[in-house]
Amino acid sequence: MSYHRKLAYFFRYLRIKGLIPDDPTLWIERPRIPKRIPRRLNAEEAEKLMMAARKSRSEGAFTAIRNTAMVATMLFTGLRRMEMVNLQLCDVDIGGPEVSLTRSPGKEAMLIRVNQ
Repeated sequence: MSYHRKLAYFFRYLRIKGLIPDDPTLWIERPRIPKRIPRRLNAEEAEKLMMAARKSRSEGAFTAIRNTAMVATMLFTGLRRMEMVNLQLCDVDIGGPEVSLTRSPGKEAMLIRVNQ
C-alpha cells in the first residue's frame, strides 16, 4: 500500500468524524508505481528448476512426474504461475501442438504452440 493511500484513509477518517472540513489528498497527484517486467530464466536456472522437480520423488512417483510435467509446460510455453494453476484439461489439445489460454476475463483465448 502506498503512502498516498494510507494518508487518504487517514484524512477520510478525519473528514467523516468532522475534525477537518476537506480531504487534502484529493488534490495530491497519486504516485505512479512502475510495472516490473519479469526476468527470464537462463538455461542453467531452467535446468536447476527441472532437476528440483524431478527430485521430488520422496513425495512419490506421481508427484515427481506431475511436478516435472508442470515445470516443463511452464518453461516451454511461457505460462505464468497462475495460468498453470488455472489450466484445465479441456484447454490442452492432446492430439495437437496447442494450448488454449485466456489471460484476462472477457478476452479472447490465445493459442500457445508447444514444441513437439
